[in-house]
Amino acid sequence: MPSKRLSFILTGFAIFAMFFGAGNVVFPLAIGQFSGVDASFAVFGLLITGIVLPLTGLIAMILFNSDYYAFFYRIGKWPGLFLILLILALIGPLAGIPRTITLSYSTLALTWMDLPAWLFYTAFCSLTLLLAYRRDAILTILGKFLTPMLLFCLAAVILKGVFTDPMALINPDTTSWKMFMAGFMTGYNTMDLLAALFFSTVVLAGLHAKFTNTQGKVAHDDLLKYLLKASAVAGLLLLLVYGGFCLIAARHAFILQGVPADELLGALSLSMIGLYAGPLANGVVSIACLTTAVTLTSVFAEFLSHHFYGDADKMYKPFVVLTVLAAFAMSFLGFVRIIEIIFPIIAACYPMLIVLALCNIAYKFWGFTWVKAPVLGTFLVTVLVMYM
Repeated sequence: MPSKRLSFILTGFAIFAMFFGAGNVVFPLAIGQFSGVDASFAVFGLLITGIVLPLTGLIAMILFNSDYYAFFYRIGKWPGLFLILLILALIGPLAGIPRTITLSYSTLALTWMDLPAWLFYTAFCSLTLLLAYRRDAILTILGKFLTPMLLFCLAAVILKGVFTDPMALINPDTTSWKMFMAGFMTGYNTMDLLAALFFSTVVLAGLHAKFTNTQGKVAHDDLLKYLLKASAVAGLLLLLVYGGFCLIAARHAFILQGVPADELLGALSLSMIGLYAGPLANGVVSIACLTTAVTLTSVFAEFLSHHFYGDADKMYKPFVVLTVLAAFAMSFLGFVRIIEIIFPIIAACYPMLIVLALCNIAYKFWGFTWVKAPVLGTFLVTVLVMYM
């Protein structure tokens, strides 16, 4: 049985693994590919929208005991329900899960070029289905087994890239501010804030027993402190990986010229750590995508079962099957096409969700009651800016 100190570190590992999916692999490399000497500014922008905001969303939902309805219905029942369904569809079978599938395939296909897409998609979805069935064990599987393997392989790629003699850094024909904004907007594409608002159910499912006393009451203050520490661990790991990815892509931009976004990590690992270690690293990244797919599948199926049948467990397994089948079908659109479809929706909703999370945190800590006007105002301003 791990000590309390080790326990929150393992939980932090698990939270990191939940967030570290397809977008978290591709986008830091993509911005590093063209940011060159301004890579640090891009990483700082990514830090805000790709790490701080998602972890803030996670904590905000924990404060509401992962009650989606209490969290979102503060802006009204029907607007709140619409947002819940929209976000879950985006992070679930319509975009989030298919992205993990297509990235895994693109990464492995660099090594096994004859691997048919339909065969890989079938195998990936079958594993997702199998693992999502054991909802209560997800946190343990992520924290104890998959994340340490993932971190080891990511560290191998990053350290090799850092200590390999760099090529000349490009000097982008733009300003440092624009590089910061590129990183800031890239954080939107990870969709991590959207996912964070619903990952809390998986986190709590694995922790409730630890913080429930003999009278059956949950020690909420202790649970929140524990999760703040675990979130700090996850945030640090994400920062190290994002910064490392951006740096090595900037240092080796020459060999990445013309490489599609979803093949960047595969190309780097094969180039820097060889034909034998490279496929191993790519395989573990595919496992990382699998962990995110499992978490998203579990969250989506649980919500559907709870919303339509009043019990998160009653129809959980049938909805897991339907979720995986829908994601399997969407995967055939391809990584880039999926991004093109969902980006306008994410760009319109993200600022509004940030304001909602901050208002709800202020409500829980200081009794701040305003929420509808700030959220609606933010949405209208965002849409006007997008289409002016």
